[in-house]
Amino acid sequence: MEVINALPISEDTEVESDPLNIEEETGWNVTESLQKRVIGGEPARETQFPYAVSLKGDFPYTRRSTYCGATIIDSQWLLTAAHCFGGDTLNGDTMRNPEYWTVQAGSTTIDGDSGSGLMCPAGDHWELMGVASATHAKEPENFPGLFTRVAVFRDWIRRTMAEHTFIGFGLY
Repeated sequence: MEVINALPISEDTEVESDPLNIEEETGWNVTESLQKRVIGGEPARETQFPYAVSLKGDFPYTRRSTYCGATIIDSQWLLTAAHCFGGDTLNGDTMRNPEYWTVQAGSTTIDGDSGSGLMCPAGDHWELMGVASATHAKEPENFPGLFTRVAVFRDWIRRTMAEHTFIGFGLY
């Protein structure tokens, strides 16, 4: 899995190179994801959304390289939708709420948006209010996307973060 701190932009937007030097520093190929755009979206300024990440990788249940979004909630933690990791088997680096309830329609808010954060302004900062979870499979443009309310799971998130530490690339 690759995790990059960037939002997709449009296919019609010219991108000459990796503006944040992510490829050079990490070896991750971000050029492809920098050439796509959220439907109806606008190009973002560099570092405009530093908390947003794109989860990328080769997974059996998707044909896309970007398969979900996530939000950085701590220096070692990302928050995303449970169905972004599919199935019931999770590796040692993934924590799933044992009381999760997930809806997985045929598509997400738009393909690749599941797990992305719904951020709302709160005074001089932004707060994570929701996680993109589902949408109408056949007509996503005609129905609102569904978001999981983060506040409902705040205690579980904090408890999980407190009970587990990362050492290298594993969760212990």
